[in-house]
This record gives sequence, structure tokens and C-alpha cells, in this order.
Amino acid sequence: MTLSRRQLLAGGAVLVAGAGLASRPTVRRVLDVSVRRAETAVWRTGSTVAPPPSSVTIVVQPRRILRPISPLIYGVAHANPDQLIGLGARLNRWGGNPNTRYNWVNGTWNAARDWEFRNYGDDSGKSSPAGTATDRFVQGNQSVGADTVLTVPAIGWVSSNADKQVQSVGVPSSGGPPLTPGDDAIAGYNPAENQRRTSVPSLARKNAPFVDTPERGDGPVYQDEWIHHLV
Repeated sequence: MTLSRRQLLAGGAVLVAGAGLASRPTVRRVLDVSVRRAETAVWRTGSTVAPPPSSVTIVVQPRRILRPISPLIYGVAHANPDQLIGLGARLNRWGGNPNTRYNWVNGTWNAARDWEFRNYGDDSGKSSPAGTATDRFVQGNQSVGADTVLTVPAIGWVSSNADKQVQSVGVPSSGGPPLTPGDDAIAGYNPAENQRRTSVPSLARKNAPFVDTPERGDGPVYQDEWIHHLV
């Protein structure tokens, strides 16, 4: 492949290496790319000044084995074990808008702007022990040798219940400056009433003995207690 200097300077070039994927995938080969790079100025060899080349040659050697790519570089989000096997993915993320408000004790979420700021719970409607949804997610990843990236809600509030009729109202369509520096409320809108209606506090530290599987309730949940539960 030969690219002109004008093409390189105008847009640049990106190379992406792929590999065959199996049920327990490893990256077996990568691209060996040798590039003679164009410079925007001039090349210097000793005291000799030479003009820049008019083109760059890229040599791709797909059969040459170098070293595997870390499985933690490429991943997916919210895939089930069959999907992980089919894609050959080794990293699976639990995150996104609703999970920023996930109450691990009650097993409930708030959809935020994704769905009218409504609370909701497990589609089965069944009551499950604390942490069940994420426990299953992590266990599913482990069953096929995949690692997990997990969002721990840290915005201070999480969903209080699974009632889809409970929602925030009057939320501005866009943000704005705070009422006072460092304030959670933005000018013209105070979230306190919506927080009371839809949420319970999510605190970083419990400062008390952990309970591995807390009982459901309407009190605060603790982020460090959830980490204790997970590990």
C-alpha cells in the first residue's frame, strides 16, 4: 500500500488488526507494520539536508507472530455468555445511564432520560436477594473466562423502588449553572423533591460492619458494602 504525502497530511491513516475468534479466544497474530514516515519538514542525515519523501510505504505481514493483544483492550457491554463466546470477547461492561442509579440492595433502577426518569425493577417482578442482578452478570462472565468492568453508582442517589409510576418531574431539558458554587441544584430547578420521590441516598462508606446480603428497605445504600459483597 502506497499513500501520497498529500493523503497522509490531509487525513492520516488508521490500521485495525483483527483475528479469528474461538470459544476460548486468544489473539494469535497481529499485524507487523513497517512504516517509512513522511515528515512535514525535512529529513536530516548527518549534515545533509534531504527533501521529504513524496510517498510512504506500509508493509503488512499478517503471518508474522509478534505478541498477543491484551484481552482488556477490546470488549463489549451487557453481553450474555453465548454472545461473549460468539464474539470472542474477553471483557464485558456493566454500566450505562440506568446503572448509574442502580440500587444493589433493592435490585431497582431509574431510567433517567432514557425513559422519563422512571423507576423500575427486574422484569420478572420477583423479589431477589441483594446484588442478584450483578452477581449473575459477573458469574456469567466468569463462566466463559471474561473479565468484568462494573459501574459503582457514586452520584449520591439511587432508585428507591421498582414502581414504574414513580418518576422525576419538571427536569430541565438541558443543564445550566448551579444556584451557588458547588450546589447540586441548577438555576431554576431544585432536585430535592424528585430525589425524595424517586431515590434513596447512596453513600461511599458505611462506617459500620458490613452485611453481605442486606435486607431490602428504604434507607441509604453503601458503595463500600457492595464492593465487599462482590469480592
